[in-house]
Amino acid sequence: MRTARSTSQDYWWYHSDYTTIGATLTWQYNDLHQLKSGVESRQYDIGEFWASGIGGGFFGNSSDASFIMWNHKPRSSSWYIQDKIEYSDIVINLGIRYDRLDPNSTYPDPKKELGYEYTDAEGITQIITPSSLNLLTPGEKETLSWGYLDRDESGDLTEFDSAPRAPVKDQWSPRLGVGYPITDRTAFHFSYGQFYQFPDLVNMYNYSNYQGEGISPPGWSDAANALAKDFLYGNSYYPFPYNITDWYIPEVGTPNVKPQRSVQYETGLRTRIGSQYLLTVNLYYKDMFDYIASKRYDADPSQYAIYENMDYANSRGLEFTLKKLFSNGIDWNLNYTLARAEGNAPTPDYHWYVAEWANGYDWKDFNRTYTMPWDQTHTINFRLNYFTPTGFGLSTISSYGSGLPYTPEDARARPIDEQYSGRMPSTSNVNLKLFYDRKMMGYNVRFFADITNLLDKENVLAVDNTTGEPDATLDSGQSPMVVWKPYYISSPRHIEIGISVSR
Repeated sequence: MRTARSTSQDYWWYHSDYTTIGATLTWQYNDLHQLKSGVESRQYDIGEFWASGIGGGFFGNSSDASFIMWNHKPRSSSWYIQDKIEYSDIVINLGIRYDRLDPNSTYPDPKKELGYEYTDAEGITQIITPSSLNLLTPGEKETLSWGYLDRDESGDLTEFDSAPRAPVKDQWSPRLGVGYPITDRTAFHFSYGQFYQFPDLVNMYNYSNYQGEGISPPGWSDAANALAKDFLYGNSYYPFPYNITDWYIPEVGTPNVKPQRSVQYETGLRTRIGSQYLLTVNLYYKDMFDYIASKRYDADPSQYAIYENMDYANSRGLEFTLKKLFSNGIDWNLNYTLARAEGNAPTPDYHWYVAEWANGYDWKDFNRTYTMPWDQTHTINFRLNYFTPTGFGLSTISSYGSGLPYTPEDARARPIDEQYSGRMPSTSNVNLKLFYDRKMMGYNVRFFADITNLLDKENVLAVDNTTGEPDATLDSGQSPMVVWKPYYISSPRHIEIGISVSR
C-alpha cells in the first residue's frame, strides 16, 4: 500500500581526477645569479550527474525530474622562470610565468539563435529551429548537431554555424621583488606581480546536459535508467549541451570565460628592536580584474544566464607583526591587520538578482562599489610557546576578527539594504596545548592535553539575514527545526588528553 506522501528524491554524483607531469630545476649560475624554472602539464577528467525531483508527486511519477549530466577533459599547462640576483646587500627576484588552459569544449552564446543541422532520409542536410525537433524521426535525431542560425533581411534561414569551440586561454604574468637594507638593523622590501586564476572547472560546465538516450548514469539500476530515458534526462533541446528549460533562468557555465587577473603590490619594512624583537610593517594593494559574474539573457529558445568577465574588486591593507625571538624558554608572535575589500558586485550571482528584483522592488545595478563578503576590517593573531628545562611546556594560539558582512533582508527574503551592508558579531578564540616530557625506561614519554576553544566562546559563524541572529528569523512560516542551525555557531570547548611514546 502506497502512503499518500511525496517520494521525491535527489541523486548527485561527481568525480574529479587529474594526471600531472612536471619538473623543476634550480641552477646556481654564478655568485650573482640563481635560476629556478619549472614546467607542469595536467590532464583533467571531471564529471557530474545530478537528478532532482526523482519520483516526485504522490504516485512516484518521474516526469518532473530535472537532470544535469556532463563529463569533460580539459587540459592545463604552466611554465615559469625566476632569476634571484644577489648584488652586494641588494636582492632582486625577476620572474615570469606562463599559464595555458584548453577547455576542450563547446560553449553557449545566448546572443545568437539556437539551431540544428541534420541529415534527412534522402541524405540531404537540413537546418531547423528547436520547435521542429519533435518532428524528426529517430534516425534523423541520430544525425543531429547543434549550432546557431543566420537569417536574411526577410527572416528566412540562410546558414547554419556549427557549435563554437572554446578557444585556448593563455596568459603571461611578470613578477618582481626587491629587498635591500637601509641600516644594519632595518631592511626594506617591495614586490609587484600579476597573477591569473582560471575559472573553477566545475562552474565552467554548470548546468551542462549533453547526453541523450545513449548514456547510463553511474549507480542507476536498469529500470531507473529506462524510465529516465523517456525524458532524455530532462534536456529537451538535446544535443544542445545545456539544460535551460527545467530550471528557472539557470546560471549556465561557459568555458569561454577568460581567467581572472589580479595585480598586486606590497611594500614594507623589517627592523630589529634590541636583541630580542623584530617588527615588520607591510602595506599591500590588490586590484582584481575580469571577475566572473552571471548575466541574464532573453535567449532563444529559453531565458538563461551565463558567466562572463564583467566585474572588478579591490583589496588593501596594513599589517603589523611584532615577534619575540626565542630566549629564556619563550617566544611569541603578535600580528594585527587592518583591511578593506570592495567590488562592483559582491557575489557572482549579484547581477542575476538585480535583474530579478528590478520589477517591483526597484533594484538597480548601480555603477559603484560594495563591500565584499570576505571583508574583515580587523584581525589579530597571537602565538606563544613556552618551555622549561624540567620538561613542561605550553603553546597557545589566539585570534580575534571583527564581524563579517551579511545582507539584511525582510521576512520574504528581499534585501532591505545594500548587499553585505550588515555586520555579524566579532569572533575570538583561544587554543591551548599543555605537555610534560619525561624519560621512562629508555622511552621518551609525553603527557599532553589539547584544548580547543579554551574559553568556550560561542562564535557566530553565520546568521539569518532577516534578523542578523543565528537562531531567530522574521519568517513566521519557518519551522523551529529549520531555524535552528547548529553549524551557525562555533564548536564548544573540546579537550583531548593523551600520552605519546617514542624512542
